[in-house]
Amino acid sequence: MLPSVNHSTLGKWAEEEAVRYLKSQGVEILAQNYRTKTGEIDIIARENQTLLLIEVKSRKASQLSWIEYAVSPTKIKRILKTAEKYIEENTVSFQEMRVDVIWLIRSKKGVQLRHHKEFV
Repeated sequence: MLPSVNHSTLGKWAEEEAVRYLKSQGVEILAQNYRTKTGEIDIIARENQTLLLIEVKSRKASQLSWIEYAVSPTKIKRILKTAEKYIEENTVSFQEMRVDVIWLIRSKKGVQLRHHKEFV
């Protein structure tokens, strides 16, 4: 169910939906809303031996033409820098690391989830 249009509430709802989806795919959630001075990672997870750094975005279907610009190169750099700190602070075993984006696309028909693996 969609929350009211409050940006903060909508963001939390989108992240909860993304976590629910990831868990259903057998992905282990390690952290949510991990923040440092350099940035934030919405979800840090592990799938087999791959560390996942996941950005979650919610957009109206009418905004789809701009969806690929929702995560800028600067944002990706911040995610990677923030991941360095997470890895430094936590004992995490992994062989590979990737940045994914999960979009929740809202329309009158409902919500569609798109998982873009290896966004970078």
